[in-house]
Amino acid sequence: MSRKLSLGVAALTILTAGLSACSSDTNHSTSNSSARNAATADYAINVLTRYVKADGAAELFTPKTVTDALPNVRYYDGSHYIHYSTLVATGSFGSFTTPQPRLGTDSSEPADAGSNSPPWKLVISQFRVASKVANSAEGARVKVGDSLPVTFYLPPDTDSDAFGASLAKMGNTVVFLTGGFQGSTTWDIADNALLGAIKTNTGKIRMSVATTGEGTETEATDGIIIDADTVAELKKAAATPETIEVGPAATSTSGTPSATPSR
Repeated sequence: MSRKLSLGVAALTILTAGLSACSSDTNHSTSNSSARNAATADYAINVLTRYVKADGAAELFTPKTVTDALPNVRYYDGSHYIHYSTLVATGSFGSFTTPQPRLGTDSSEPADAGSNSPPWKLVISQFRVASKVANSAEGARVKVGDSLPVTFYLPPDTDSDAFGASLAKMGNTVVFLTGGFQGSTTWDIADNALLGAIKTNTGKIRMSVATTGEGTETEATDGIIIDADTVAELKKAAATPETIEVGPAATSTSGTPSATPSR
């Protein structure tokens, strides 16, 4: 199945390009206990929901629905196929670090407080995989029981210690991850925001995205429509491959390309 969306190719660029972690990471599993103890399980969800609603996020390419972000869905921009996430899994977050962001991968100095400083804070949290909901080829190598370092790029006013502690307090969580490319062991949250806490009594997922009415393109920039709110519904949706065309491909009359470029 193929659906056509009028979205710019430039919007497919990754938000986190040009940032890398400082080698002098600080492990906060035993430090800053006041922020850690004060954090609630809702804090991380609220921070990520605020990110989705931010004006900057509205300019980025965003799936219209939660199921559009599953690994079974591939996006075609006229020359490349791209999966919005490469692994969706359940599990829990544990220890975390808060490295200093840099302006570029070749930079030898952390960013300072000047005008060129990245407008983000970084938190890298260890996610223990309890089950796999869906994956692309890149996510196939991950096994149940693996611990994955997941990077979050956060607004500058975020309390990094409270955020990391909040992730751990969420308990059973579903995450949409991107990573695993060419054997890489680093992982990011898809759209820097897609995760949800799974309620113990109902199995319902509280997603860090805003529900939006009828789901027009304008509404979709304010949040992603939650069209699946249990793990069972996500698994069912992930069973059917789908292609969504974006940018020039959305207006092209040509047929499906004969070859699938790798990302």
